[in-house]
Amino acid sequence: MAPTPSAVHLYQLTLRRDAPEWLPRPKSGPWQNSADAWRELRGVADRPDAEGVQFDARGCLSEGSRSSFSWWDGECWNFPSVETGRLPGTASAQLRSVLAQAGRPVRDVSWPGFPLNAQSVLVLRSTFDGGAVPARSYHAEGRLTWQPTGTQAEATRALALLAAWRAQRCISFA
Repeated sequence: MAPTPSAVHLYQLTLRRDAPEWLPRPKSGPWQNSADAWRELRGVADRPDAEGVQFDARGCLSEGSRSSFSWWDGECWNFPSVETGRLPGTASAQLRSVLAQAGRPVRDVSWPGFPLNAQSVLVLRSTFDGGAVPARSYHAEGRLTWQPTGTQAEATRALALLAAWRAQRCISFA
């Protein structure tokens, strides 16, 4: 498994997120859309610290080619709603739960386009150390269109909460 990057660069993909594929379909197999998104990302940015951004048929932010997203808009933590076709990611569910338990505001949204008003975007993946890393930039149509703003205090706090929760998990056979 590749090491966890310190931050991730996001790239807009043209492939739209279709309905989640729970069972294999003839001629496509499970997760065909995710595999196609991964191939498109490799054509745009073939590097370990890159992630593709997919939108649903309505143009709402859905998920990444391998990751889920959450963003802080200055008032609330936002997560793409199930209506966007996003898959139920483990790291996303963990972050949402940890933030809610800490009293931070969270909501599911169908956000049109990329949240350019976001102060911070987190890239969530269960294989990342700590479960998430911050997004460093967002590129659409070959140009930089977003970067985080401010001190990133809220994102740093969220990352620390998630990492602490994941570190204290244990299995008890008693």
